[in-house]
Amino acid sequence: MLPTAMIAAQSVALNLANYQYAVNTAFCCAVIPIVGQCIGAGREDQAKHYAKLLVKLEYVMMWAVILVTVLFLRPILGTYDGSATAKDVAYWLVISHSACVALIYPLGFFFPAAFRAASDVRFCMVVSISSMWLVRIALAYVLALETVSVVGLFSFPGLGLGIWGVWVAMMLDWLVRAVLYTIRFLTGKWLRVGKKISKIDG
Repeated sequence: MLPTAMIAAQSVALNLANYQYAVNTAFCCAVIPIVGQCIGAGREDQAKHYAKLLVKLEYVMMWAVILVTVLFLRPILGTYDGSATAKDVAYWLVISHSACVALIYPLGFFFPAAFRAASDVRFCMVVSISSMWLVRIALAYVLALETVSVVGLFSFPGLGLGIWGVWVAMMLDWLVRAVLYTIRFLTGKWLRVGKKISKIDG
C-alpha cells in the first residue's frame, strides 16, 4: 500500500539497521550464561551487578557502531541501486533510527535476556507480544495509512505518514518495552522469580 520508493527505502534502511542490532545480539548471548550462573549460585546481587555492567558496555559498543554508520552513511547508500528519493528517505530513516537505538534499544532488548536467564520468562513473553501487536503493528496501520480498514468491517481515517508511520510505531514499541523492562529490572522482581524457582527445584 506504500509507494515503491518507500518500500526500497525501507529495505535499505533495515539492512543497515541490522548492523546495529548485531551488538545487542552479542551482549544478549553473553548475559544469559553469566546471569544464569549467578542465579544458580544464589548470588542475586552479582546477577544484577553483571547485568548493569553488560548493558553499560552494550551502550558503548552500540554508540561506536552508530557513529561509524552515521559518518559513512552517504557513501554506503551510494553502493545501493535505487532512486534519489529512496536513498534520501533511507538516509533519514537510518539517522532517526540510530538516535532511538542509541537511547532506548538496549533497555528494551537486553534486559529480557537477563530476565530469561533468571527464569523470568512469562513477563517477557506478555510484554513483547502485547507491545508488538498493540503498538508496533496496530499503531503502524494508523500512523502510516490515510484510511485504515479493520478486516473489511469498518474503516476510519489514519494519519497518512507513510513509511515514517511504520518506523515511528516501531520506535514507540521499543519505548514501551524499555520502560516496562527497566522498571522490572530496578524493582528486582525478575530476581525473585529466579529465586523461587531455585527453591522449588532444590
